[in-house]
Amino acid sequence: MTAQERLARVALGRQDGIGGKTIRRLLEEFGSAQAVLADAGSQPRLRRRVADAIREAATQYAGLAEELAVLEASGIGVAAWGDYPRALQAVAEAPGVLYWQGAPAANADLAALPLQWGDDEWAVAIIGSRCANRSGQVFAQRLAREAVERGFAVVSGLAVGVDRAAHRGALSAGGRTLALPGCGLQQLPAGAPPELVAGIRESGLVLSPFAPDTPVAAPQLLARNRVVTGLALVVFVVEASPQGGTLHAAAGAHAQNRVLYVADWRDDAPRLAGNRHLLARGARPLPVEGRLPWSSILDAAELAAAELAIRTAQSTASG
Repeated sequence: MTAQERLARVALGRQDGIGGKTIRRLLEEFGSAQAVLADAGSQPRLRRRVADAIREAATQYAGLAEELAVLEASGIGVAAWGDYPRALQAVAEAPGVLYWQGAPAANADLAALPLQWGDDEWAVAIIGSRCANRSGQVFAQRLAREAVERGFAVVSGLAVGVDRAAHRGALSAGGRTLALPGCGLQQLPAGAPPELVAGIRESGLVLSPFAPDTPVAAPQLLARNRVVTGLALVVFVVEASPQGGTLHAAAGAHAQNRVLYVADWRDDAPRLAGNRHLLARGARPLPVEGRLPWSSILDAAELAAAELAIRTAQSTASG
Protein backbone atom coordinates (compact mmCIF):
# COMPACT_ATOMS: atom_id res chain seq x y z
CA MET A 1 0.00 0.00 0.00
CA THR A 2 1.46 3.37 -1.00
CA ALA A 3 1.01 6.55 1.03
CA GLN A 4 -1.43 7.87 -1.57
CA GLU A 5 -3.44 4.65 -1.54
CA ARG A 6 -3.65 4.80 2.26
CA LEU A 7 -4.87 8.40 2.01
CA ALA A 8 -7.53 7.37 -0.50
CA ARG A 9 -8.67 4.55 1.77
CA VAL A 10 -8.93 6.93 4.73
CA ALA A 11 -10.97 9.34 2.60
CA LEU A 12 -13.38 6.52 1.79
CA GLY A 13 -13.40 4.86 5.19
CA ARG A 14 -14.42 7.93 7.15
CA GLN A 15 -17.58 8.47 5.13
CA ASP A 16 -20.92 7.49 6.65
CA GLY A 17 -22.18 4.32 5.05
CA ILE A 18 -18.76 3.05 3.95
CA GLY A 19 -17.34 0.43 6.27
CA GLY A 20 -14.81 -2.29 5.78
CA LYS A 21 -17.23 -4.58 3.96
CA THR A 22 -17.99 -1.90 1.35
CA ILE A 23 -14.33 -0.96 0.97
CA ARG A 24 -13.44 -4.62 0.42
CA ARG A 25 -16.06 -4.87 -2.32
CA LEU A 26 -14.96 -1.62 -3.97
CA LEU A 27 -11.32 -2.69 -3.96
CA GLU A 28 -12.25 -6.00 -5.56
CA GLU A 29 -14.20 -4.15 -8.24
CA PHE A 30 -11.90 -1.20 -8.95
CA GLY A 31 -8.49 -2.52 -7.89
CA SER A 32 -7.56 0.36 -5.59
CA ALA A 33 -9.10 3.13 -3.52
CA GLN A 34 -7.46 5.68 -5.79
CA ALA A 35 -9.33 4.19 -8.74
CA VAL A 36 -12.56 4.35 -6.74
CA LEU A 37 -12.07 8.08 -6.11
CA ALA A 38 -11.10 8.69 -9.74
CA ASP A 39 -14.42 7.16 -10.74
CA ALA A 40 -16.08 9.53 -8.22
CA GLY A 41 -19.16 7.37 -7.87
CA SER A 42 -20.21 7.66 -11.51
CA GLN A 43 -20.88 3.94 -11.98
CA PRO A 44 -24.66 3.45 -12.30
CA ARG A 45 -24.50 0.02 -10.60
CA LEU A 46 -23.44 1.57 -7.28
CA ARG A 47 -26.11 2.27 -4.71
CA ARG A 48 -26.89 5.96 -4.51
CA ARG A 49 -25.74 6.28 -0.90
CA VAL A 50 -22.39 4.68 -1.72
CA ALA A 51 -21.96 6.77 -4.87
CA ASP A 52 -22.69 9.96 -2.91
CA ALA A 53 -20.17 8.95 -0.25
CA ILE A 54 -17.51 8.30 -2.89
CA ARG A 55 -18.07 11.72 -4.43
CA GLU A 56 -17.76 13.33 -0.99
CA ALA A 57 -14.55 11.39 -0.33
CA ALA A 58 -13.14 12.53 -3.68
CA THR A 59 -13.94 16.13 -2.79
CA GLN A 60 -12.19 15.83 0.59
CA TYR A 61 -9.17 13.94 -0.71
CA ALA A 62 -7.16 16.97 -1.81
CA GLY A 63 -7.05 18.49 1.67
CA LEU A 64 -6.94 15.27 3.65
CA ALA A 65 -3.16 15.02 4.06
CA GLU A 66 -3.08 18.42 5.74
CA GLU A 67 -6.03 17.51 7.97
CA LEU A 68 -4.36 14.29 9.09
CA ALA A 69 -1.11 16.16 9.77
CA VAL A 70 -3.02 18.41 12.19
CA LEU A 71 -4.42 15.32 13.94
CA GLU A 72 -0.95 13.76 14.09
CA ALA A 73 0.41 16.93 15.69
CA SER A 74 -2.22 16.48 18.43
CA GLY A 75 -1.13 12.89 18.99
CA ILE A 76 -3.80 11.10 16.93
CA GLY A 77 -2.82 8.67 14.20
CA VAL A 78 -5.04 6.93 11.67
CA ALA A 79 -5.15 3.41 10.26
CA ALA A 80 -6.88 2.67 6.96
CA TRP A 81 -8.63 -0.52 5.91
CA GLY A 82 -5.78 -2.91 5.17
CA ASP A 83 -3.71 -1.47 8.04
CA TYR A 84 -5.44 -3.32 10.86
CA PRO A 85 -4.17 -6.15 13.05
CA ARG A 86 -4.82 -9.45 11.32
CA ALA A 87 -7.64 -10.47 13.64
CA LEU A 88 -9.61 -7.29 12.95
CA GLN A 89 -8.72 -7.23 9.26
CA ALA A 90 -10.38 -10.62 8.84
CA VAL A 91 -13.69 -9.39 10.30
CA ALA A 92 -16.36 -8.61 7.70
CA GLU A 93 -17.65 -5.68 9.78
CA ALA A 94 -14.22 -4.12 10.30
CA PRO A 95 -14.50 -0.32 10.35
CA GLY A 96 -13.60 1.85 7.40
CA VAL A 97 -10.98 3.69 9.43
CA LEU A 98 -9.42 3.41 12.90
CA TYR A 99 -7.97 6.33 14.85
CA TRP A 100 -5.35 5.66 17.52
CA GLN A 101 -3.61 7.52 20.30
CA GLY A 102 -0.92 6.38 22.70
CA ALA A 103 2.25 4.31 22.70
CA PRO A 104 2.71 1.61 20.03
CA ALA A 105 4.18 -1.70 21.14
CA ALA A 106 7.98 -1.78 21.25
CA ASN A 107 8.13 -4.03 18.19
CA ALA A 108 5.40 -2.17 16.28
CA ASP A 109 5.70 0.37 13.47
CA LEU A 110 2.59 2.51 13.10
CA ALA A 111 4.20 4.53 10.33
CA ALA A 112 4.78 1.52 8.08
CA LEU A 113 2.85 0.66 4.92
CA PRO A 114 0.81 -1.21 6.05
CA LEU A 115 1.04 -0.66 9.79
CA GLN A 116 2.87 -3.22 11.92
CA TRP A 117 1.14 -3.77 15.27
CA GLY A 118 3.72 -6.03 16.91
CA ASP A 119 2.72 -7.58 20.23
CA ASP A 120 -0.76 -6.06 20.05
CA GLU A 121 -1.63 -8.80 17.54
CA TRP A 122 -1.56 -11.25 20.49
CA ALA A 123 -4.62 -9.97 22.34
CA VAL A 124 -7.58 -11.04 24.43
CA ALA A 125 -10.75 -9.07 25.09
CA ILE A 126 -12.29 -8.82 28.55
CA ILE A 127 -15.88 -7.59 28.54
CA GLY A 128 -18.75 -7.35 30.98
CA SER A 129 -21.42 -5.33 32.66
CA ARG A 130 -21.14 -1.71 33.71
CA CYS A 131 -23.02 -2.78 36.85
CA ALA A 132 -20.63 -5.58 37.83
CA ASN A 133 -20.27 -5.99 41.57
CA ARG A 134 -16.96 -5.96 43.40
CA SER A 135 -16.38 -9.68 42.87
CA GLY A 136 -16.78 -9.27 39.13
CA GLN A 137 -14.40 -6.34 38.99
CA VAL A 138 -11.80 -8.11 41.12
CA PHE A 139 -12.01 -11.16 38.85
CA ALA A 140 -11.65 -8.96 35.75
CA GLN A 141 -8.49 -7.44 37.21
CA ARG A 142 -7.10 -10.86 38.03
CA LEU A 143 -7.92 -12.16 34.57
CA ALA A 144 -6.19 -9.18 32.94
CA ARG A 145 -3.09 -9.51 35.12
CA GLU A 146 -2.72 -13.19 34.35
CA ALA A 147 -3.30 -12.57 30.64
CA VAL A 148 -0.51 -9.97 30.62
CA GLU A 149 1.79 -12.40 32.43
CA ARG A 150 1.29 -14.74 29.47
CA GLY A 151 2.16 -12.10 26.91
CA PHE A 152 -1.32 -10.93 25.89
CA ALA A 153 -2.45 -7.38 25.33
CA VAL A 154 -5.83 -6.76 26.96
CA VAL A 155 -8.64 -5.13 24.96
CA SER A 156 -11.74 -3.59 26.51
CA GLY A 157 -14.15 -0.69 26.17
CA LEU A 158 -13.14 1.85 28.87
CA ALA A 159 -16.64 1.76 30.37
CA VAL A 160 -17.27 1.74 34.11
CA GLY A 161 -17.36 -1.71 35.68
CA VAL A 162 -15.63 -4.69 34.08
CA ASP A 163 -13.94 -2.70 31.31
CA ARG A 164 -12.05 -0.33 33.58
CA ALA A 165 -11.20 -3.14 35.97
CA ALA A 166 -9.63 -5.03 33.05
CA HIS A 167 -7.60 -2.00 31.95
CA ARG A 168 -6.40 -1.44 35.52
CA GLY A 169 -5.45 -5.09 35.91
CA ALA A 170 -3.37 -5.03 32.74
CA LEU A 171 -1.58 -1.84 33.76
CA SER A 172 -0.92 -3.13 37.28
CA ALA A 173 0.95 -6.07 35.76
CA GLY A 174 3.05 -3.77 33.58
CA GLY A 175 1.29 -4.89 30.42
CA ARG A 176 -0.36 -3.34 27.41
CA THR A 177 -4.04 -2.57 27.15
CA LEU A 178 -6.11 -1.27 24.24
CA ALA A 179 -9.18 0.83 25.09
CA LEU A 180 -12.08 1.53 22.75
CA PRO A 181 -14.55 4.16 23.97
CA GLY A 182 -17.83 4.58 22.11
CA CYS A 183 -16.84 8.03 20.87
CA GLY A 184 -14.06 9.94 19.15
CA LEU A 185 -10.66 10.36 20.78
CA GLN A 186 -11.26 14.05 21.45
CA GLN A 187 -14.59 13.35 23.19
CA LEU A 188 -13.73 10.82 25.88
CA PRO A 189 -16.47 10.46 28.52
CA ALA A 190 -16.23 12.98 31.34
CA GLY A 191 -16.38 10.13 33.85
CA ALA A 192 -13.33 8.33 32.45
CA PRO A 193 -10.67 8.54 35.21
CA PRO A 194 -7.88 10.81 33.93
CA GLU A 195 -5.14 8.72 35.56
CA LEU A 196 -6.46 5.55 33.90
CA VAL A 197 -6.65 7.18 30.47
CA ALA A 198 -3.14 8.59 30.94
CA GLY A 199 -1.84 5.17 31.93
CA ILE A 200 -3.36 3.55 28.86
CA ARG A 201 -1.87 6.21 26.58
CA GLU A 202 1.55 5.77 28.17
CA SER A 203 1.72 1.99 27.78
CA GLY A 204 -1.02 1.08 25.35
CA LEU A 205 -3.45 2.56 22.87
CA VAL A 206 -6.82 4.28 22.88
CA LEU A 207 -8.57 3.38 19.61
CA SER A 208 -11.75 4.54 17.91
CA PRO A 209 -13.49 3.90 14.57
CA PHE A 210 -15.21 7.29 14.93
CA ALA A 211 -14.03 10.73 13.89
CA PRO A 212 -12.12 12.39 16.76
CA ASP A 213 -14.86 14.95 17.49
CA THR A 214 -17.68 12.36 17.67
CA PRO A 215 -19.57 12.39 21.01
CA VAL A 216 -20.71 9.15 22.58
CA ALA A 217 -24.05 7.69 21.43
CA ALA A 218 -25.74 4.34 21.98
CA PRO A 219 -25.46 3.00 18.38
CA GLN A 220 -21.73 3.69 18.46
CA LEU A 221 -21.33 1.48 21.51
CA LEU A 222 -22.59 -1.48 19.51
CA ALA A 223 -20.21 -0.69 16.65
CA ARG A 224 -17.40 -0.30 19.18
CA ASN A 225 -18.15 -3.76 20.58
CA ARG A 226 -17.50 -5.34 17.19
CA VAL A 227 -14.03 -3.79 17.14
CA VAL A 228 -13.26 -4.83 20.73
CA THR A 229 -13.98 -8.49 19.98
CA GLY A 230 -12.54 -8.21 16.48
CA LEU A 231 -9.11 -7.24 17.81
CA ALA A 232 -8.91 -10.30 20.07
CA LEU A 233 -8.06 -13.94 19.53
CA VAL A 234 -9.98 -14.95 22.66
CA VAL A 235 -12.92 -13.16 24.33
CA PHE A 236 -13.71 -13.42 28.06
CA VAL A 237 -17.13 -12.49 29.44
CA VAL A 238 -16.98 -11.67 33.15
CA GLU A 239 -20.56 -10.58 33.88
CA ALA A 240 -23.46 -10.28 31.46
CA SER A 241 -26.89 -9.00 32.44
CA PRO A 242 -30.03 -10.25 30.63
CA GLN A 243 -30.28 -6.97 28.74
CA GLY A 244 -27.23 -5.00 27.82
CA GLY A 245 -24.31 -4.58 25.50
CA THR A 246 -22.30 -7.53 26.80
CA LEU A 247 -24.67 -10.12 25.32
CA HIS A 248 -24.60 -8.21 22.04
CA ALA A 249 -20.80 -8.19 22.11
CA ALA A 250 -20.71 -11.92 22.88
CA ALA A 251 -23.03 -12.63 19.95
CA GLY A 252 -20.72 -10.57 17.76
CA ALA A 253 -17.72 -12.52 19.01
CA HIS A 254 -19.48 -15.77 18.09
CA ALA A 255 -20.24 -14.42 14.61
CA GLN A 256 -16.55 -13.50 14.26
CA ASN A 257 -15.58 -17.08 15.18
CA ARG A 258 -13.80 -15.93 18.31
CA VAL A 259 -13.02 -18.36 21.12
CA LEU A 260 -15.50 -17.38 23.84
CA TYR A 261 -14.99 -18.05 27.55
CA VAL A 262 -17.68 -17.09 30.07
CA ALA A 263 -17.17 -16.79 33.82
CA ASP A 264 -19.08 -19.57 35.56
CA TRP A 265 -20.14 -18.02 38.84
CA ARG A 266 -22.47 -20.88 39.80
CA ASP A 267 -24.83 -18.20 41.04
CA ASP A 268 -28.52 -17.74 40.24
CA ALA A 269 -28.41 -13.95 40.68
CA PRO A 270 -30.48 -12.13 38.03
CA ARG A 271 -27.51 -9.94 37.11
CA LEU A 272 -25.68 -13.07 35.90
CA ALA A 273 -28.50 -14.36 33.68
CA GLY A 274 -26.45 -13.48 30.60
CA ASN A 275 -23.60 -15.70 31.78
CA ARG A 276 -25.96 -18.62 32.27
CA HIS A 277 -27.49 -18.03 28.84
CA LEU A 278 -24.11 -18.04 27.10
CA LEU A 279 -22.89 -21.13 28.95
CA ALA A 280 -26.09 -22.99 28.07
CA ARG A 281 -25.45 -22.14 24.42
CA GLY A 282 -22.01 -23.70 24.44
CA ALA A 283 -19.55 -21.02 25.56
CA ARG A 284 -16.49 -22.41 27.32
CA PRO A 285 -16.82 -22.16 31.12
CA LEU A 286 -14.23 -20.09 32.97
CA PRO A 287 -13.92 -20.93 36.68
CA VAL A 288 -13.82 -17.93 38.98
CA GLU A 289 -12.09 -19.80 41.80
CA GLY A 290 -8.87 -21.76 41.70
CA ARG A 291 -6.49 -21.83 38.77
CA LEU A 292 -7.58 -20.55 35.40
CA PRO A 293 -7.18 -22.98 32.45
CA TRP A 294 -4.37 -21.06 30.78
CA SER A 295 -2.96 -24.07 28.99
CA SER A 296 -6.25 -24.55 27.11
CA ILE A 297 -6.63 -20.80 26.57
CA LEU A 298 -3.13 -20.52 25.11
CA ASP A 299 -3.76 -23.49 22.82
CA ALA A 300 -6.99 -21.87 21.60
CA ALA A 301 -5.25 -18.53 20.99
CA GLU A 302 -2.37 -20.17 19.11
CA LEU A 303 -4.80 -22.10 16.91
CA ALA A 304 -6.79 -18.93 16.21
CA ALA A 305 -3.59 -17.06 15.32
CA ALA A 306 -2.48 -19.85 12.99
CA GLU A 307 -5.84 -19.88 11.21
CA LEU A 308 -5.67 -16.09 10.79
CA ALA A 309 -2.18 -16.39 9.32
CA ILE A 310 -3.41 -18.92 6.78
CA ARG A 311 -6.41 -16.76 5.85
CA THR A 312 -4.18 -13.71 5.50
CA ALA A 313 -1.78 -15.58 3.23
CA GLN A 314 -4.64 -16.88 1.10
CA SER A 315 -6.17 -13.39 0.85
CA THR A 316 -2.82 -11.88 -0.15
CA ALA A 317 -2.26 -14.58 -2.78
CA SER A 318 -5.75 -14.15 -4.27
CA GLY A 319 -5.42 -10.33 -4.21
